[in-house]
Amino acid sequence: MVHGLSAQLRWVALAAVGVLVCTGAALGGASPATASIIEVTATCGGHTDTFSEVFPVASFGGVLPWAIQGLVMADEGQELAVFSDLGVVFDADPQVDLRFAVTNSSMTDPVYVSIKAARLVFDGIPNAEARATASLTLTDGAGSPANASLTSAGTFPNQKLYQARYGTHPVVWTNTAFASLVAQFSTDFGQGMTERLPALGWSDLGTTVYMMESEFEFILSPGDQASGTSAFVIVPEPASICLLALGGMVVARRRRRAA
Repeated sequence: MVHGLSAQLRWVALAAVGVLVCTGAALGGASPATASIIEVTATCGGHTDTFSEVFPVASFGGVLPWAIQGLVMADEGQELAVFSDLGVVFDADPQVDLRFAVTNSSMTDPVYVSIKAARLVFDGIPNAEARATASLTLTDGAGSPANASLTSAGTFPNQKLYQARYGTHPVVWTNTAFASLVAQFSTDFGQGMTERLPALGWSDLGTTVYMMESEFEFILSPGDQASGTSAFVIVPEPASICLLALGGMVVARRRRRAA
């Protein structure tokens, strides 16, 4: 399902006092580097199912949301997992927000789940800064074995369950990890975990960034439920934004004088 697009203004000029306040960058739009807007894999009891949805547009500006409810993952008549909610929101600025809510359909076997948002390509962001946040909630299902757990599949370091990645080349995907967040955990009833990098402010990447993507990957205990949300944002450092904006103002002023 594709919703309407809406542009966002990310800078404010205070010309009256000669001050320019910059909080983001107005980029020239974004486009997918992968064919699918989202890719999901579920494996349980020797069965595997995959789901993907074609990216609905070749490029976009502003905000592009997508969501589905009631997605059933099954193989050869064997139900593996049910997603009561699955969604992603892309912002061309750029930003990727990923969310899900899933139940393991098996009362005896754990289910492996991977949820990957499309990789975005955008105009190079010089002197880039980034931040990422991930939250996961785990609930012990009714009638399921005691002690619900979300376990690392071993792909991300330090037993983490979410990863945000970026690319530093305009064509070749460098697959550079920015943040691996939320370590595996368990609970007897229900528990939520949240992690953010950095804890405050922004992390300086010290390079130009052209691509980004994010992914949840975990193993969910039998009969239990898990939900998660994440946000991954990349911006130029404030000095770079202001220099670009001031450069544009100088050019405009010269043109007016020439006229």
